[in-house]
Amino acid sequence: TMVAVMQPDFTAKTYVMSGNGFPPVSRLYNGAVVNAISGGPAEGIVFLTHHLMSSILKTGKEELSDMENLATSGVSGALGSIAISPCERVMIQQQLHGGSAFSAMRPVIEKEGMRKAFYKGFIPSTYRDAIFNCAVFGLNEITNRRLEKALPNKEQRELIASGSVGTVIGALSTPFDRIKTLMQSDVQGEYESMSQTVK
Repeated sequence: TMVAVMQPDFTAKTYVMSGNGFPPVSRLYNGAVVNAISGGPAEGIVFLTHHLMSSILKTGKEELSDMENLATSGVSGALGSIAISPCERVMIQQQLHGGSAFSAMRPVIEKEGMRKAFYKGFIPSTYRDAIFNCAVFGLNEITNRRLEKALPNKEQRELIASGSVGTVIGALSTPFDRIKTLMQSDVQGEYESMSQTVK
């Protein structure tokens, strides 16, 4: 459902971040299938890792410290990028060049080799997903707790916490998303490493 609603935004983001203006309407849903498929394994890794790490660290105490909460959130987000990053490379190639996943990736694999074709942009993806996950699990929960006395109404508190945390984390994770998008859209060798792309 989320992909069905948000895919045009993902496509527009890819075009704008890679310097290609705005996408033609015919390409708004390019890569949607790969994007939807990547969600299951990626979220599975994230939630399972977060649950296991939290359970281990929670042994003998009621709740995690703020630092433990942020650490488990960040690590689980970073591990989720193992599944997300290669799928996003395929999706971005489909968004920019059209065709099936196979036809979009075949020339990339021929030029770059299998590993690089699917894992180019993995490092900035890992940073982005670690930061983003810190908000989804850790920072959101921490902010909710801090606001408990000032805002006794649970719905209002959750709305303010998630809105403010989402805004801050969006600002922090977007530069890494831009770097990742530039690297994953590139097949000419212009953006080979994270540091080169930043420059």
